[in-house]
Amino acid sequence: MTHQRSNFMKTRGVLLRILACALTLVAAFAQSVTAQVCTQHTYIADNPDEGNPGWNEEAQGLAHDTDNWYITHNPVFFRDSVGRIFGGGPRLWKVPVTHDLGDGVDCDDPGAACKLLFDTPLFDLGYNHYGDLDFFEFEGHGYIIVPVQIEHADDPRPAMAFFRADETLEYLAMAEVPGQNASDWVAVDHDGLLISSSSPRVTRFNRFFLNWATLEEPEPHPILFPVAPILLQDAGGVPLEFEHPQGGQYSDNDAQLLYFSNGFKGDTSKWGVHVLRTRAGSESECGGLLSCVIARRIERSHRGEPHSGFWYEFDNGFESGDEPEGLTFWDLDADGRAPGPGGQLHVMKLDNDVSADDVHVKHYRLALGDSMAPEITCPADVVAECSAREGVPAGDAQLASFFSGVSALDLCDEQPAIGHDAAAVFGLGTSNVTFTATDDVGNAASCVARVTVEDTRPPAIVCPPPITVECTGSSGISAGDTQLASFFSGVSATDICDGTPSLSNNAPGFLPLGPTVVTFTATDDSTNASSCGTIITVADTTPPQISVTVTPTMLWPPDHKMIPVTASVAVFDRCDASVSFELLSITSDEADNGQGDGDTSVDIQGAQFGTADSTFALRAERSGGGDGRIYTIVYRATDASGNQSTATALVRVPI
Repeated sequence: MTHQRSNFMKTRGVLLRILACALTLVAAFAQSVTAQVCTQHTYIADNPDEGNPGWNEEAQGLAHDTDNWYITHNPVFFRDSVGRIFGGGPRLWKVPVTHDLGDGVDCDDPGAACKLLFDTPLFDLGYNHYGDLDFFEFEGHGYIIVPVQIEHADDPRPAMAFFRADETLEYLAMAEVPGQNASDWVAVDHDGLLISSSSPRVTRFNRFFLNWATLEEPEPHPILFPVAPILLQDAGGVPLEFEHPQGGQYSDNDAQLLYFSNGFKGDTSKWGVHVLRTRAGSESECGGLLSCVIARRIERSHRGEPHSGFWYEFDNGFESGDEPEGLTFWDLDADGRAPGPGGQLHVMKLDNDVSADDVHVKHYRLALGDSMAPEITCPADVVAECSAREGVPAGDAQLASFFSGVSALDLCDEQPAIGHDAAAVFGLGTSNVTFTATDDVGNAASCVARVTVEDTRPPAIVCPPPITVECTGSSGISAGDTQLASFFSGVSATDICDGTPSLSNNAPGFLPLGPTVVTFTATDDSTNASSCGTIITVADTTPPQISVTVTPTMLWPPDHKMIPVTASVAVFDRCDASVSFELLSITSDEADNGQGDGDTSVDIQGAQFGTADSTFALRAERSGGGDGRIYTIVYRATDASGNQSTATALVRVPI
């Protein structure tokens, strides 16, 4: 991988100045990355394909400059009792791009070079393992950065070793990696920041600032300063975790793409090659950190159909049989000098054989673009209670989780736009809502969810107050009587969903005397009903009408005889059809045995008082010195409610 950078800080300064410069790089990164790229990798071929090109034993990493491959591997070595070394030991290779990677190579081949770890101070410091390397060019000087560590030690002392990227592969210096427990891989971004991670569990990538100018000092002592880390996310923005890191590399043509390979032990479903798109993190994403970079996975290799798409197969028939290793990004199609498959992404795979390891380098072609629509997930269907005259407004709180429950995932656009065709108000019944997710290049996908509006709440009803009315008919009153008009119109009902719920009552057409409970019922359009009860009391407070006539009305001559009298009594009551009457009294305005010639006693005979007696006898008699006698006959009528009235008739005995 080739990186170039100029006008960078040339002299060492105090730590605060270095850190300030690093933060400036972070800010520049945030401003420069705008459009989101999308990737589609296609497998081309393996070259080498289970090969033994000379650097196959424990092959670890792959990098490049403009003209050469750089490779690390860790052949087994040991010391005898007198300190002699047997076996190859860790080695750094330079192989010309014009050399076919599938062919064998020796250290003294034209254009090739090797550097044994034994030939560097690293060996005396105990280091025994090279990881996946990278290349960086600074002010015309090319450097190879090799992760080193003391494998199988309690303290692996992870570090970065720096070599000159030329035919000498001169060892320059090393810098310990602070805050990590391993140094398996390194990637250098376009600004010269080093990226690595701990192992085996990887929840973030660490970034380090290096003053590259120090590597050209007479006695370089480079120092790595931690800066804002890279936080990992899956395609949905959920924190991502890897295990057993193997290699990493930035793409040459876009500062956004970071490639990463992993796998050694454990769950092989998580092994493979991952394409991460990087950007500046938001305050919420960075959490308590001052700043951070987000690396979201937008593509990953698969082990499915052979030779199709981003295919990266490995044999996991036994633990650690095949092992993903390092990788690099080099556009060999554009370069045109390399024999073999070409492509842009090149990934190692090690076949850990008992006798001798075989190595594969898998080559992939990268296509940038976005032809895939987002994946949209609709919210669950929802049932809502009618909350307005027309139904349920789309902004009702009942629907908040429905509209917020839609989600969309797009590998190229982290925040595809989501819209819907919902009406402003959902009417009663079921309505379909189509949600559509559209990415930033116009690819769209839709799904349908349903909103069902129900009306399960009955109307609120208010009954009129109890009423007492006067009886107007035979023992009662008609329900249509005007006295009851205000009563029946006094009921009211309201309903959230139905503006005009129907009202009914169970009042009979004719209400009898006394109390009658009337139940009013309000029913809405959804047949929800509520009732209330009140009382109509029919009272009879009007006395009956009574009239009486007698025959004869005059007794003459006054001969002291008893004269039969017949009364004709008429009674009427509008409420009581069978009103009764009785003879209440017969009185005379003269004494029964008064003064006068022939005056006799018992002048009223045959009268049955307290009954409906209508015949009796009155004496034709008067006082000789008076103005004539008057008999007063009184009848009384009584209805069923106890109302009474009287009527009077007079019979005279003139002078």
